[in-house]
Amino acid sequence: MDSIPITKSHNQLAIECDDSCTRLGGRPIVRGMSVAAVTEPERDPSVGWDGAGYSSGSCPIFIGGSPRSGTTLLSVMLNAHPSLVCGPESDLLRRWQDVGAMPRATIRWWWHRLRGWTQPYQHLTGPFDMPLDAVRGLRLASSNGPEFIDRFFDAYAGNHGATRWVEKSPANVTRLGFLFEHFPQAKFVHLIRDGRDVACSLRKWSVQISRHEASGIEECIKLWDRWVREGLAWRGHPNYVEIRYEDLVRYPEQTLRPLFDWLDLTWDDRVLSYASVEHDNRPELAEAHVAGTRRSPYTNSIGRWQASLNRSDRRIVHETAGALLGELDYIDGDAWVDV
Repeated sequence: MDSIPITKSHNQLAIECDDSCTRLGGRPIVRGMSVAAVTEPERDPSVGWDGAGYSSGSCPIFIGGSPRSGTTLLSVMLNAHPSLVCGPESDLLRRWQDVGAMPRATIRWWWHRLRGWTQPYQHLTGPFDMPLDAVRGLRLASSNGPEFIDRFFDAYAGNHGATRWVEKSPANVTRLGFLFEHFPQAKFVHLIRDGRDVACSLRKWSVQISRHEASGIEECIKLWDRWVREGLAWRGHPNYVEIRYEDLVRYPEQTLRPLFDWLDLTWDDRVLSYASVEHDNRPELAEAHVAGTRRSPYTNSIGRWQASLNRSDRRIVHETAGALLGELDYIDGDAWVDV
């Protein structure tokens, strides 16, 4: 596929997404690497796992935001673009930053106990259709967590004939420091949705997804408030942008075209007909809680709080997150509580 030029917009240095974007920290990536040729490294596995000093040369796109904010919908739209591939949620930014923060003795113990830390890779094999030995081989070829993330998704993009990869995990919004430190050319898209609707959706789906009791409305709105604020803290960063869920479903083309310009992507109408595109790399789209991604954008989830939140719920939401709802122009005062 043709390379995708990255321009000097948003105060970025101009680069070309050609060979430089298929290099990891300046070293070429060799796709189709023989796993058998990779041996257990003779080094302390706890050293460098946090990725200190690692700076990727790739140009990925990351999506994040509070759960139930439309991140899956946007990821499916991008996945319909012929130059992009966006697989299921990997949650690798959160997983491996947390790993890097563990005591070295604990990392060493798990490394030797699991012979190269096989267990953390299990969640990647099926959804990403990549053999465990291949995933482990990529890990053994990597000197740290960010490099593994880079190698893994580059291999995944190569398997799907894409020139650029997209990673969508809601928790990415809580790891932006880690992301921009190790992926300085990455673009991050923060999906924001009315917290009242998010709280309703979280409460509804928590029991179906976790098989436990539904979360309370206070717990749901606190999560929204906390995660959205983590993203807002990066306003002004040249590689950070916000998209409103309400705009995405009401005006998909008007919302996506400026986004694609910012992402330095050529427009393709297939992103609007995503529901009719085969997403063979997204097996999780068959699950009920993301059923909306299998049809064209619809707006009947906007304002669902009006029927789902009683007065007591509304008071809790307002007391917990009224300040942020107002800052984002979802409310003007507290009159909505008694409507």
